Amino acid sequence: MDIELKEKVRIFSDVNNDFRKNFRWDGREINCLASLITGSSLEGFDEKNMKAIRKFIRKNTKFNSEYRGEFLKVFSILMNLRKDYEEVFENTKYVYSVFMERDFIKCKEALYAAFLLAKRFSGKELEDKLNELLSIKENIDKYSYDFFKKNDYIMYVYLTIMGREFNEILDITKDIDLKFKEINLKEFKEPSAFYVSLLNSNLEIEEKIERALNIRCYLVDNIDLLDDDVYPLIGLASNFVKNEEVYSKEVLNIYNMLSNKEHFNSKGLSDKILFKISLCIVLMRYIEYIYGDIIDLDTEGERELIYLIEEYIAFAIIF
Repeated sequence: MDIELKEKVRIFSDVNNDFRKNFRWDGREINCLASLITGSSLEGFDEKNMKAIRKFIRKNTKFNSEYRGEFLKVFSILMNLRKDYEEVFENTKYVYSVFMERDFIKCKEALYAAFLLAKRFSGKELEDKLNELLSIKENIDKYSYDFFKKNDYIMYVYLTIMGREFNEILDITKDIDLKFKEINLKEFKEPSAFYVSLLNSNLEIEEKIERALNIRCYLVDNIDLLDDDVYPLIGLASNFVKNEEVYSKEVLNIYNMLSNKEHFNSKGLSDKILFKISLCIVLMRYIEYIYGDIIDLDTEGERELIYLIEEYIAFAIIF
C-alpha cells in the first residue's frame, strides 16, 4: 500500500481517538463517521460549530423529537463547516412535514431524505425540487418498477437532483437492470441504490458498469462482505476510479490495517463496518483529487460529487 494511504489510515485512527474522547456518547460508529468526514475535508473540523449546531437543534425541538438522537449527530457532522445550518434545519423540518402530509412512511429514511433536499436547495428552488420529488414518488408508486424500490426516499432525492428528465433516467436504468440480470449477481437483493450510484457522472454507462464489475470481482475473490449496503459505494467509485485493480487492492490493504490492533482500535465494530470504512477511506482520496483538479469536473459537478461522497460515506455507516 502506498505511503499516502497509510498516512490516511493513521490520520483516521488519530482523529477517531479524539472523537472517542470528546464525543464518546455518540458511539463508535458515529465517531467513525465524523472521523471519515473530517479526514476528507481540506478545511479541517470546527468542534465549536458542531456543538453550536447541536445546541440549536435541542433548543428548537422537543425532548423526544426525531430530530434528536442519531439525526442530530449526523446533521452536525455533515453541516460542520457550513454557516447556514439554521436555515437548512428549518427547511428540513418543512420538507419532512410535507412528506408526512403526502403519506410518506414516518421513518429515518424520510427524515434524512428531507435533510438531503434542504441541504442543497432553498426558496423557490427547494419548492420546485420538492414537487419534482413528489412526482417521481407518484410515478414509482403507480408503475411498480422492478429496479426502483418503493418508499426508498433517499433514492428519490438522488433521482431528483440529477437534473435529468425522469423518462431519461428510466431508460438508462432499464438498460442497467437488463445487463445485471443477464449476469445474475447473487449478492444484492435491492439493486435500486446501486443503480442510482452509477448515474452520478456523464461517463458512458457501459464503462461504469464494467468498472463496477471489475471492482466487485477483485473484492469478492478476497473477502466475503459484499451485499446491498456495499454496492452503492462501488457504484459511486466507478464514476471516477481509473484502475479498478489498484483501487480494490487499496481497499483490502486498508481493511487489513484496520483489522490490526497495532493500527486501529476496532473494538465494538463489526467486520462489515471495517470493510465499509476501508471503502470510504479510499473514496476520501478522491475528494482531495476533486479539490485539487486532478479529476477534471465542472464547478457545479465538483461540489455535488463531494456532497455525494460524504453522504454515501454517512449512509454506509448508519444504515
